[in-house]
Amino acid sequence: TEPGRSDHIILASANERLDLLINLEKQVKESNLKDPIIASQT
Repeated sequence: TEPGRSDHIILASANERLDLLINLEKQVKESNLKDPIIASQT
């Protein structure tokens, strides 16, 4: 996004949230691989 856009802050915030969600998903997948018994119970 371009800083001059009126909605730049909204788009930048959305991008940050998406990055956080992607990182969270990666962490969950990694923890599921490390301990598949707990993962299968959820």
